[in-house]
Amino acid sequence: MNSTFVFVFGVALFASACAQEQKKLVALPAHDFENGTDFDNLLKGRPVIGTVELGEPRLLRFGILPSDEGEFPNAVVTLTTTNAHGDADLFCAPWVYLRRANRLPGRRFHVWRSIHSQDQDSIFLSSKSAEYQDALVELDTSSDGKNSTALAAAFACSVAGESNTPSEFEFELDVSFNEHKLVKEEQKAMKSIYKKCCTGESCLRWLRHTGNITERVEIDDTEIELDFCHRYGSVCTSQGRLKRLDMRGYNLTCPFPVEELAKMESLEKLDLDRNQLEGDVGEILAGLAGLKKLVHISLGDNDISGTLSSPSEACDLFEGGLQFINLRANRINGRVPSCMLASPKLREFHMSRNSLFGKIPDVIPEGSDLEAISLTTNRLSGSIPKSFANAELLRYVFLSKNRFSGQIPDALGALPFMETLDLSNNKFAALPDAWTDPEWTPPETLRRVSVASNSIKDEFPGPLGKAENLGTLDISENSIHGELVIEEGSFPSTINFNASFNEIEGTIPEAAAGMGVFQPIPLTLGEFPRFDVRSNKMSGEIPAFFYPNVTGSIAFRGIHLEDNEFTCRSPDDLQYIFELECNPDPAGYEDQVVVELTGQPDIEKRSESSSSKKSSTGKILPAVLGCLAGVVIVAAIVAVIVIRRKKNKRMAHVIYPKDGDVEIGGVAAAPDTEPNAENGQDNDRILPADSVRS
Repeated sequence: MNSTFVFVFGVALFASACAQEQKKLVALPAHDFENGTDFDNLLKGRPVIGTVELGEPRLLRFGILPSDEGEFPNAVVTLTTTNAHGDADLFCAPWVYLRRANRLPGRRFHVWRSIHSQDQDSIFLSSKSAEYQDALVELDTSSDGKNSTALAAAFACSVAGESNTPSEFEFELDVSFNEHKLVKEEQKAMKSIYKKCCTGESCLRWLRHTGNITERVEIDDTEIELDFCHRYGSVCTSQGRLKRLDMRGYNLTCPFPVEELAKMESLEKLDLDRNQLEGDVGEILAGLAGLKKLVHISLGDNDISGTLSSPSEACDLFEGGLQFINLRANRINGRVPSCMLASPKLREFHMSRNSLFGKIPDVIPEGSDLEAISLTTNRLSGSIPKSFANAELLRYVFLSKNRFSGQIPDALGALPFMETLDLSNNKFAALPDAWTDPEWTPPETLRRVSVASNSIKDEFPGPLGKAENLGTLDISENSIHGELVIEEGSFPSTINFNASFNEIEGTIPEAAAGMGVFQPIPLTLGEFPRFDVRSNKMSGEIPAFFYPNVTGSIAFRGIHLEDNEFTCRSPDDLQYIFELECNPDPAGYEDQVVVELTGQPDIEKRSESSSSKKSSTGKILPAVLGCLAGVVIVAAIVAVIVIRRKKNKRMAHVIYPKDGDVEIGGVAAAPDTEPNAENGQDNDRILPADSVRS
């Protein structure tokens, strides 16, 4: 037979098989948030290509039909972020869960999630899982005027933008009737890990029955799952080899199982956070260097010790293309090896809460892919390397609680995609020159800046007020001087402003009324608005917008003006400000026009005689009423949360992840305590527990 004919026939047969699998999809009823062409692309086996803005969800829904024999296929959902500065996350759940809750999948409502900053990540929808079985519904499959219904597994996924830069993405769906069973060699390796690292009921997360319809093996009178192709968070190739192994919080207590993991030749992502693994970090990294496809290692919150500089084979991982490493909260000491930060492919480097010392190597190359670095709570010293300017994609920098000194370099404060910069609790002496230059324009992406608790002797960084998305500015506990430079339109999004314990002089500008902290704040924000200028050298009249009768909700913000020399209309009206002592000057407010934040004038006349008639009871009553009002509001919020949680408790597999130690574009590193916490995949981006979270 002609070889060309055989080749063409084989290709046609393969294409036909793929087409048959894609035809196993069925559309769900239309939804307002859905793009009508997305399902058509999935049905034809094409990726959905799109762009999402920060906080914007793109809903994608699909139903999966069974085979003629009634078997349902497995499905792999793959999300690829295709632009250099983009960051998009993927959340999925059975469609029926969303109909009950009347909400889209997201960070606080999902069953499966993939939160990452690498180019690509996948979610595996196992047909053997209890959640997949929950997704089965009757759907309308009518066509050509013939009415019909069919049982289908209906899912909804949302792609959410997580960066200030628009995120370009590709969403792919592959269904397969292959068995998708972990190969015997890797099952044997998993069995060895269990025997070495688990005693009795120590590995409860491994022992907990997931509801999966998978084979369980008896080891020492205990039944466990070894087929991690169907365990939540783990993903296998079509050949049944682990592509991602997720054993976070399994309570593995043993020397690090290098020998077993080295057999998983297709492994790309390894997540073993929150265990009790021991061993020398250099030997562990050297042992994993043979895994040529490995791009992601997360071993945070273990008991790993030693230094990173020995043996030298540990550098082979970085030279081979490692993109993500998390070794936070271990017992690692020594210096940061040059080979790690010199890797042009490294994207995230997390070594917080160890015992590293010395300087950061000045070796970041031009064109570096570095997006996040976290070295909080070590003993690092010296100045910030100039080569940070080469990391033009850098978005998150956490260097707090170290011994860095000198001036914060201009390059670090002005990188074009910087979102969070935390340099607090160091020995820096000066701000970047640009931050006090009136002609400077900060990057649009900037969200959070903290230089608190340093030795900075500089003027107030007024130009930062032009950062339209800056939500937090903390410059407290320094020697910053001069006046509070806040102009019209400054700090429009800043709801956490802390300039306390400095040497700032002058008054609070009237233009401060336009700051984000003084605007209406929705209860769903999740942050408590704060304006703090206590313990400075400020004086003058407290502006009218601080008075509750002008700005009704201001008492529910954290306002701190104490330990200054302010004058005020009447101290009684400002009792909500803790420990405030101001010099009353009612005569200066006679017949004054007070302008509300809404722009409506409120003529208020007060006389000395009316002020003098207030008794001690009149002073206490407003404070008591304010406290009662606060208690009522907090109780109402708690009641709403409790009711909603009870309402959704029926959906036992929906995850409401707790905010933990980690998140960048985010990570939840605290152990999951929800009954079904193992169903969710934690964030792949790690931030220190004491960092300002994005």
